[in-house]
Formats: sequence, C-alpha cells, structure tokens
Amino acid sequence: MRVQSIWRYPVKSMGGERLTACDVDQRGLEFDRAWGVYDPNTGLVLTARREPSLLFLSATVADGRPDIRTEDGDDVSTEAALSEWIGRPVEIRSAADGPATFENPLDVDQETDWVQWQSAGTTFHDG
Repeated sequence: MRVQSIWRYPVKSMGGERLTACDVDQRGLEFDRAWGVYDPNTGLVLTARREPSLLFLSATVADGRPDIRTEDGDDVSTEAALSEWIGRPVEIRSAADGPATFENPLDVDQETDWVQWQSAGTTFHDG
C-alpha cells in the first residue's frame, strides 16, 4: 500500500487541508473533525445537509485551534465572524467537550424524516 496524500478536515462539513505528515492515534488523524459548528437555538452541531454554506468554508489547524476561511480567504475563525457569515448565531465546539447531537434525513433524496443521533464524543465523524 502506498499513501499518495493525507487530508484532514478539522471542522465537520468544511473543506480541509492537505498534510505532508500527521500524528495518528486510535481515533484517527490528529485534529480530524475535532470541531463542529454548534447552533445554540437547536442544540445541534450543524452538518452540510442543514447548512450547505459550510461547504464553502475551509479549515486548517493553527496553534491547536481551527483557522476557518472563506473561498476568498477571509478569516471567519471567531464565533462572531462565523455567525455573521452564516447569518445566525453559532458557536465553534470542540469534540473533546463530549458527545454532540446531529441530524440527518432518513430519506436523503427527498430530505425528509429527519432523525437525530449522537456522536461518540471524541470526534465529529459520522457513524
């Protein structure tokens, strides 16, 4: 087996960063999906299904924190800047803070029958 590239996605549902090396532990790549965008009004960590605009952002890790940028390179790493960009109050949550609740549709084609589920509490990977 040959590894041709390593990609890490620090914030759930955002673009990530190409790495030349990365620490790996039992949870996977260090800082992979280590943060999520939390909606305090719903109590959910947002996914691209509910907030497609997340797909237009990219995140890297700088000094152990997510550095979030728009397609134009604008920095929206603070909760205030990210909230303004998304258009409603949001928070940046660490998966290390414990399990989070997400939602996805059972019928992905019609996007109906939304169900909620909880993360394992160590990363914000789907599963």
